[in-house]
Amino acid sequence: MKGRVETKRNKALHLIKIGIVLLMVVSVMPMMVHGAGSLPKVTVFQENSSAVPVDMSFTYLLKPREAGNPMPAGSTEEGFAFSMKGKGSTPLLFSENLREGLFIYDLTQAVNEKRERVIYDQRSYRLELYIDENEEASFIVYSEEGLKVDEMKFRNDFKVNPPPERPTPPGKPLPPGRPSIPGKPITGDNTNFWLESLGIAASIGILTIVVVAKKKKAKEE
Repeated sequence: MKGRVETKRNKALHLIKIGIVLLMVVSVMPMMVHGAGSLPKVTVFQENSSAVPVDMSFTYLLKPREAGNPMPAGSTEEGFAFSMKGKGSTPLLFSENLREGLFIYDLTQAVNEKRERVIYDQRSYRLELYIDENEEASFIVYSEEGLKVDEMKFRNDFKVNPPPERPTPPGKPLPPGRPSIPGKPITGDNTNFWLESLGIAASIGILTIVVVAKKKKAKEE
């Protein structure tokens, strides 16, 4: 009977030691976010213009400011790259290296080779992920101007070829004008015309007076 009691006591002490060791390990390790419901998630939206073909794909890159930041699954040393077509959204589910702290990221569109007539949205976002001691995660998003925004959205566009120019119809011919005197362009000023008329009239009057005077003298003689 005594041996059984000692055995149970030894087992209890052994379990207590194991529990103490586990508590020490947990206290030393950084706090990790666990459970599918606790994984931090943020969504990126794409709303292209109607001119962009719906089958055209655009790539984006989430880059951590520091190595070892929590990242979505499938990330590389460069960050997490993903693509979207048309109007849609992509959720970023952070599941790697989760722990308590503040983590900062940059989200931009990755344009390795620009395609002709495509207008890429070049805006950038700063994403801050905060995981507190209670394993609760929250996000804050900033625009490139440093302003808080509600979402991360990109809008690409496409240059449409302008319609061909229509030939201008020939203008109607102007009605023929009065022929002008060579060497005297028509200017609309009639001053010279009146001066010439007065000179001619004066010459005729003087000539008439001379002729009459000659005839009168001839009769007297």
